[in-house]
Amino acid sequence: MKNQKRISLSELVERELTKIIESEPWSPGSPVHGNFQSPMFPFARVVKGRLPNATGEQAWLKIDHVVAKKLGGWSRWPIQGYIPCEDGDHGYSDVWDLDSIHADFVNSFDKCRVPAGINPLNVAVKLADQRRPFFKPDDDHGYDGYPRFLSMCAFLPEVTRQGTAEGWLGFFLPQRHTAVALGTRPNTVGLWIDLAVGDGYLTLKKEYPRGVRKAWEYSRGQALEDWASIWEG
Repeated sequence: MKNQKRISLSELVERELTKIIESEPWSPGSPVHGNFQSPMFPFARVVKGRLPNATGEQAWLKIDHVVAKKLGGWSRWPIQGYIPCEDGDHGYSDVWDLDSIHADFVNSFDKCRVPAGINPLNVAVKLADQRRPFFKPDDDHGYDGYPRFLSMCAFLPEVTRQGTAEGWLGFFLPQRHTAVALGTRPNTVGLWIDLAVGDGYLTLKKEYPRGVRKAWEYSRGQALEDWASIWEG
């Protein structure tokens, strides 16, 4: 199989900005309640995959230069996002000024732990290993790897930054990929998932049909929430 040609930074920026413009779910002035995610976060995640060693400000300088010199300037790319109301509880959608785009890109870039192309499970395992001791369950059921698995689950929402005004969203634990990240077998991961749900450390949020298979979305139980909050600050 031939290697695909790597697109230029300007092509990448144009492609991703086009996605933002075409996927904006709100019309200007429409009310926005909860379930808000920065329009720049997916863009920053892709850029970080291309510029993994840059800071947010360094990456912004490159992106700003590309937009100004090759893509017609930011006025051609009206990024629409959330603007809060004075009461702090509600907001509305409108086109952001350049300062807001700049600040949100830098903030998203620096917070992004999983650049595009990186498996979030591997990052969560690395965080768990770095921030020992692992979460200590009331009962490890005789499995030495169970506390490490739970610690990985505790960090997954933070790693993916899938947060909303209503709290962290769920995450998936595909057994084969999770087993590779933890250095164990898929059947072992399946057993640990069942134990974690039974112990109350994971909550099954939703089941999705996916072809001939199914996918299960989980969220952290309260004990994992409390433990992870110590590290998340």
